[in-house]
Amino acid sequence: MIAKYLTLVRVALTHIWVDNRPMDQNTNILASVVANLRLVKWGLIPQLASDTGVPESTIKKIRSGEVKDPRISTVEALHNYFSQEANHV
Repeated sequence: MIAKYLTLVRVALTHIWVDNRPMDQNTNILASVVANLRLVKWGLIPQLASDTGVPESTIKKIRSGEVKDPRISTVEALHNYFSQEANHV
């Protein structure tokens, strides 16, 4: 279900610039994760938490922007999940 929304986000993220220059790779990965989280329907967040091992509350905080600098392990877990989902489309 989640994978259906990812293709459009990936295309849009290739054109994101910050302060008139392309984002570095780490920022791009975080931006990709946040964009993907915002595409996940609210009711699917518990399943995403279960699949990634990231607490539901953390996912919601990253998604809303409350957490601006999440742990690398959290971003990595979410990024890996979304990358795997995109490969299954």
